[in-house]
Amino acid sequence: HEVEEVEEEKKVDKYNLGAADLDKVTTFDDGEDGGIRGMGANLNLEEAAPKQKIVTVKPEDLKMIMDELELPKVRVEAALIRNDGDVKATMRSLMGF
Repeated sequence: HEVEEVEEEKKVDKYNLGAADLDKVTTFDDGEDGGIRGMGANLNLEEAAPKQKIVTVKPEDLKMIMDELELPKVRVEAALIRNDGDVKATMRSLMGF
């Protein structure tokens, strides 16, 4: 009877090996329940993001620079925003001074 019991145990173990290995792979506990949600808890995202200031671009300034320097609207508008709407500084930066 001992031989039969040993053979039965081997058969049972043979079929359960894959399940046991799968349990080892899928079951883990790192001891922290924070996960992804906990990762950002220490970061203050509002302070990290730079606050964008609002720059008003006057249409007459935009048109004047476009006409004088013969540049596209997108480029002139971006330069005006970079220079806080200052026409003189924008003209200097676009001309390379």
